[in-house]
Amino acid sequence: MELEVPSHRAIHDESVRETELATSLVRAREIRRVTQAQLAAATGIKQPVIARVERGQTPAVATLRKLAAALNARVTIEPDGRTTFTTL
Repeated sequence: MELEVPSHRAIHDESVRETELATSLVRAREIRRVTQAQLAAATGIKQPVIARVERGQTPAVATLRKLAAALNARVTIEPDGRTTFTTL
């Protein structure tokens, strides 16, 4: 049985998507002048989970919705998997 090895392009694309999500979440949180702890309290999401998302871990859609609502932001998930937060 041969294992399929992801191409460098696929690995790069996934890394870019994770970075875009993390960067846009941090930017939205900073625009709202909210700490991770304050965002955790507002959403019921534990602060370490927020920190992991800000480091590039992809969360569940329900988590994205809670974060967006608390930050008065729009979360956009593109067909290619790119996910971003935009403040309203």
